[in-house]
Amino acid sequence: MPCATASASALLLLVLAASPGAGHAQPALRPAGVELGVGGAFGRGGGVRSGRDGVGGAALLAWRGRARGTGAVLVALVASAQGVLGTVDICLPHPTRRCAPNFPGMQSLGLLGGWEVRRGARGSAARALAGPAAFRSEEGAMATGLQGRRDVATPMVGRLALVGWGQAGLVPRLRGDSYRVASVGLGARLR
Repeated sequence: MPCATASASALLLLVLAASPGAGHAQPALRPAGVELGVGGAFGRGGGVRSGRDGVGGAALLAWRGRARGTGAVLVALVASAQGVLGTVDICLPHPTRRCAPNFPGMQSLGLLGGWEVRRGARGSAARALAGPAAFRSEEGAMATGLQGRRDVATPMVGRLALVGWGQAGLVPRLRGDSYRVASVGLGARLR
């Protein structure tokens, strides 16, 4: 039930942010940009596993609510993936097999809501987002969980900014185990 509560909370945030305010002719949510990034990825949980660390990437599509001072509500659709490059040739002892299986590569799609603080229309920005996400392992198993993201962007140069980001996900139950995934990286924001 925690994922259902998180989904309902994210939907409520989206509806409240999209609701037109009294006397406002402009739309409540406006496109806030697209981000692409790559970096390092880390995985925990799932019992005895090898190959927990690798590469990760994320793509984000965001909408920004009306500004309130220097900040605004932000709603984003985030797609991410992480896995090990190549194969892991290390054999970790496993109680029921000769070698422990690799940590599964994970893909996720999340609907996140949060807050963005910006210095002026083209200044640096910081975001904090959280919400429900659907996770899929490379083994084909699917589950729902929670995802959080923080990022910091440089001032815009033209329509482009550099972004440093970090995100984490919690999958409470996937094929009988819980998993935690995280990634940090660099990317670009186009607005």
